[in-house]
Amino acid sequence: ALTAISGGIDTETSINLAYFKYNNGRFFAAAEYAWAQADIHFLTLPGGLGGRPPLAIEAYHWFSEVGAVAGPAKVRLLYALASGLVLNGGNATKSYRPWAINYQAMAPYEFLMFNTYAGGNNGGWNATDIAFVSDDHGQMTDAYAFAGRADYAVASNLNVWASYIWAHRLERAGFFAGGIAADGGVGNTTVAQAQAFKAFNGFGGNANPYVDDGFIGWEVNAGVDWKLLEGLNMFVRYAYWQPGEWFDQAYQAIGMVGGAIPTAGFAIVSGRDAIHAINGSFVIDF
Repeated sequence: ALTAISGGIDTETSINLAYFKYNNGRFFAAAEYAWAQADIHFLTLPGGLGGRPPLAIEAYHWFSEVGAVAGPAKVRLLYALASGLVLNGGNATKSYRPWAINYQAMAPYEFLMFNTYAGGNNGGWNATDIAFVSDDHGQMTDAYAFAGRADYAVASNLNVWASYIWAHRLERAGFFAGGIAADGGVGNTTVAQAQAFKAFNGFGGNANPYVDDGFIGWEVNAGVDWKLLEGLNMFVRYAYWQPGEWFDQAYQAIGMVGGAIPTAGFAIVSGRDAIHAINGSFVIDF
């Protein structure tokens, strides 16, 4: 942590954004690429205190959408990517960090995977301030996703729609196996702990301390947007998320191995049940 270093720091920060949008009434497209870099120079005090090599921090995200409108129907496709933390063995000169994609951009395509659960980033590796915003909405970070959505206007005031999203972790070295303890405790934070966790539970490639399979899962949504009265709108959505294999190794769940409860922190439950949700709201505009 920077606060543990004697002396001061001098930071040079660069934040960049490139945005594109096109719409001719029938076809539309939009894309955004954002990237940031911070160069941190550690100041040396008299006596040599605080001196160390400069640290470069990088983060980025990409969001793109294309679609078409034909009469009462509209179809759109999405590709999104957001950087995540990379555990690069304590490299003193290079650090890769998350840069989340705002939940509002992903809202037309999903509700559970990122909007509610932030892709599984429940606070591990200090992700709380990155994966969730102050109003408790989750965001997409350390992941890439493909999605699609189709809308059909049954009437001028009634729209029905369905969507699908598939997502995978981005950073291969961004999460230790057993990195989150499902009971609220501290998960594995070292290479040795992660290797022991994988060996105990029979995962292959035990020398690799990271989660082997980064598949976050897939989700389908179906909804109705209904303008009941002028200024009164109803929105109803059903969501179904099937978590992927990433959660088998990333989370420590309570279970039994060989007919006995093993040492705390060394048990996994293979597979995760699907999560369902029905979300509805009435919105009044004054």
